[in-house]
Amino acid sequence: MRSRYLSVAAITLAAVTVALYGAGAQGQLPSPPPGAKAWIVSPSPGEIVQGPDVTVTVESTGIRIPDQGHYHLLVDEAALHYVLGLPIPQGEGYVHFRLPPRATVRLSPGPHVVVLVMGNPAHVPFVPLLSDARYFFVK
Repeated sequence: MRSRYLSVAAITLAAVTVALYGAGAQGQLPSPPPGAKAWIVSPSPGEIVQGPDVTVTVESTGIRIPDQGHYHLLVDEAALHYVLGLPIPQGEGYVHFRLPPRATVRLSPGPHVVVLVMGNPAHVPFVPLLSDARYFFVK
């Protein structure tokens, strides 16, 4: 089971990266500020966390939040259903947040995947992609 979700996380991040780079080559997606980076701080990869409310903490450099953009978490199935290149939707599995750089999500026990995607104020992902993915367990 664990390897299946690790594969899903890797495939999801790869698909997001390839699709966004392809769309960016056509000039359709916004560029991040030079040197900008974003990553998930916690939970750690493979960590077992207490649920059902799980706090995901992120960090970024080189981007002013919220003026230049903000954070999006695509949780579990939402990471697979997001239509690349479109604004990141609202609704179940899509978490939008600015400051502080953390969001609390309610998750059932078991394995989960979250994908961090930085987007501009219109919720459109940057190219090159400012993203990170995390696989962890909720007990």
